[in-house]
Amino acid sequence: MTRELVESVVKKTIISTLSLTIDSNQIHSQTDIIDDLGLNSVSYIQLIVSLEELLDINIDTASLDISYFKSFSVLMDMLMEKIAK
Repeated sequence: MTRELVESVVKKTIISTLSLTIDSNQIHSQTDIIDDLGLNSVSYIQLIVSLEELLDINIDTASLDISYFKSFSVLMDMLMEKIAK
């Protein structure tokens, strides 16, 4: 799966999970998913479960650190690492 395809899936999943009314191109590499988009504890769990299912990956306990969700680029790096395994 290419990074571009994964980015598209992740952006759509974030928008859907957080019930946002924005276009996916408004999410960029430095977007803070917590502060800018409103990720909270409930939506955090929903997002993780959705990403695991859609990307066919397992996000291990070490990768559940909320710091991976501070910026879109950090989240993408972590997800691409999981996909590569």
